[in-house]
Amino acid sequence: MSGTAQALRPPAPDSVDQVEHLDFHHSMERDELTGFATQQHFSGCLDRLIQRRAFRESPLTLVLLQLANFYEISAWVGGEEARLLLARLAALLKQTAPGEAWLCRCRNHEFALLLFDCDSHRLSELGDAIHRTLQCQAGDLVPPQLSLACGIGSVPIDTATPDCTVAFARARHDMWQRQAGSLAGQPGFTTSQEPELVERVREALARRSFRLSFQGSISFRSQALQRYETRITLLENERSLPAGSFLQTAVKNALGEPLDRLACELAITALAQDCHRQFTVNISPNSLVSAEFPDWLADNLPAGLARRLVLQVSELDILITQHHLSRFCGRIRDLQVGLAINHFGASEDPFRYLALFPANLARLHRSRLQQLTESPDRQRQLASMTRSLHENGLQILAPGIEKFSDLPLLWSAGVDLVQGYCLHRPSIRPDCEFVEELELNLD
Repeated sequence: MSGTAQALRPPAPDSVDQVEHLDFHHSMERDELTGFATQQHFSGCLDRLIQRRAFRESPLTLVLLQLANFYEISAWVGGEEARLLLARLAALLKQTAPGEAWLCRCRNHEFALLLFDCDSHRLSELGDAIHRTLQCQAGDLVPPQLSLACGIGSVPIDTATPDCTVAFARARHDMWQRQAGSLAGQPGFTTSQEPELVERVREALARRSFRLSFQGSISFRSQALQRYETRITLLENERSLPAGSFLQTAVKNALGEPLDRLACELAITALAQDCHRQFTVNISPNSLVSAEFPDWLADNLPAGLARRLVLQVSELDILITQHHLSRFCGRIRDLQVGLAINHFGASEDPFRYLALFPANLARLHRSRLQQLTESPDRQRQLASMTRSLHENGLQILAPGIEKFSDLPLLWSAGVDLVQGYCLHRPSIRPDCEFVEELELNLD
């Protein structure tokens, strides 16, 4: 074992009841490949610690480690070699982790660690040590054209942690923020405001105090369906709170999936009232990583409505949940529900991920639509992107259009649908006046 790993091992935590350690290890349900605890066993033991408020006696920290591109490595090396690599990585993780840490193999190439008496300095050292160890000592099993990408997120277990589900969601949210960087443009709340906001969202979910807003998407080509994008809105004291004000906090606290389910329920109810409409529902990363969400949708979606429902996922969420997408997309496509990518083009190489997320529609990132009038180069770049998307079988939607004068350029660039305040403002009813003909002047 390396000297760094030795230095990271704390003494046995006498302040935590040793019976709980014995219960975790001696009655452990083990994963056959790694020898670590199964997620079910790990979660049950963690829940008991939380209920007993053991963190008052000894600080507890949950760490989530994600092998972010393991699906890609598996495709190169094959299934058996991938299993050997995963077992090797697990052994290296066990070697690097503190001796008293609880280790767990989670679904989809993730591991969890529960640390005892681990301060922020030691946690930072441990994260660096894990990165170094996995990338250096497992390099011979990784194809030379690839490198192992690891994501790490952590969260303290404290009085604001109601159960292990929320703990995992917060650790995953921390990992996503580290991977993606700061989320520019998202309305935020201070730490002191967050517990109050979480409680407001929970109470609103219990009361079902939400509704959808609808914004029409106008097609340049004849289409049988009237298409709307929906957004969920929290209703509170005769006023409404838009999704951007609470969604990130909800995702961090494992409330994204309940919100997504409610949004789908509301959309399904509205779809049943008019057979000429199609609704797009935005889905959070909580639902992307959930094994239960596709099954829930299958149980609650009438077969006749499936083709008129589209689930939309942001490009950022696709990038940070890549190894969950195969299962999610397979189940959703089996239901004949459509898929759309929001903010397409936010990353440098968005086409790389189309194979992971077989979408029907790309809603462009606004940066791809800036300065079109002033820049012929920008027009050519947009036309090139739309051609490539069409070749991949996707339609293209341009959002945020504020002026009718922008429409001719978008049409000539190959855009299929447009959305913006000059066409239809978000409304509590799907009341867009869709026109049969639209005359565009390219002069």
